[in-house]
Amino acid sequence: MPKIPVDFAKVPAIEVPPSGIYEVRITGVEEKDKKDGTSTYLNVEYTIEDGPYAGKKTWGIISLAVNPDNGQPKGLFSMQRIQKALGLSADPSEVDTDEWLGQTLRVQLEKETSEEYGDKASVKKVL
Repeated sequence: MPKIPVDFAKVPAIEVPPSGIYEVRITGVEEKDKKDGTSTYLNVEYTIEDGPYAGKKTWGIISLAVNPDNGQPKGLFSMQRIQKALGLSADPSEVDTDEWLGQTLRVQLEKETSEEYGDKASVKKVL
C-alpha cells in the first residue's frame, strides 16, 4: 500500500453561511432512501447566488414518507411552498421536480452544528 505524505494543518476551514435569507438556485433534486430503510426523501441541492457566499451549496430535505392521515407525502407542504415560490402550479396532481432545476428562489438558512457533520447550513423555509 502506498504511503502518501500529507499535512492536514493545510486543509482550509469550511466556511458555512450564517443563518439568514439567501437567493438560491435549485441545482439538484435526488430521491434517497432513509438510513433505516423505512421511506424515502427528496434531497434538494441549493446553490447561493450572490453575496460573499455565492457558489456555496446547501441542502434541504423533504420527506416522502406517507402520512397515514391523508395518504400523501409528509413533505407535501414543503413541495407546495417550492411550487408557489417558483410560480408553478401549487395544486398539481403530480409534482415534476425536473421543473425545479435551474430555478431561483429565496430561502431561510439556519446554521447548525452536529457531532456527525460539524457546522452546516440547512434550508429551514422556502420564502
